[in-house]
Amino acid sequence: MHYTLGQASKVTGVSKPSIFKALTKGRLTGSKGEDGNWQIEASELNRVFPITGTLETPAPREGNEKKPVDNGVLLAQIKALEELKTTLLAEKQADRAFLQAQIEAKDEQLKEALTTSRALLAAPTAEREKAQAVITKQRDEIERLRLELQRVTLETSRANRGIFGWLKARTA
Repeated sequence: MHYTLGQASKVTGVSKPSIFKALTKGRLTGSKGEDGNWQIEASELNRVFPITGTLETPAPREGNEKKPVDNGVLLAQIKALEELKTTLLAEKQADRAFLQAQIEAKDEQLKEALTTSRALLAAPTAEREKAQAVITKQRDEIERLRLELQRVTLETSRANRGIFGWLKARTA
């Protein structure tokens, strides 16, 4: 006896995509009929996916019993997640604005330090080294803040991709 892909799914309780994947990967052998439908020999099907039912009634698989879904609960959860997303996006935008302000302030400090250091270039070596240390410290702080801004920007852009993008960014 030969089974089509749909019939094989019914008698084994395995999904059509899983059976098709087994066919294409070579775990299960079958051939395409003239009508383009797969023809799978019963013994070959039973070798890979044990036949547990008949064509009239698909065999239930353990743990696959359908459970009633309360749409109201799901809608409430979606609404709560959307509100949480909105709140988190607002926090991320506030963080970004704060970091941008810090970068601008540090840039201004750096400009002042550069002006001071140019004036100190004519000064003795110890004062010059002190000025260079201040400039290096401020440059490092600006770089750290820029990296933090990039991270927040990336998280914000991921969160803007919808609820699933937000969930992915949240778990990363």
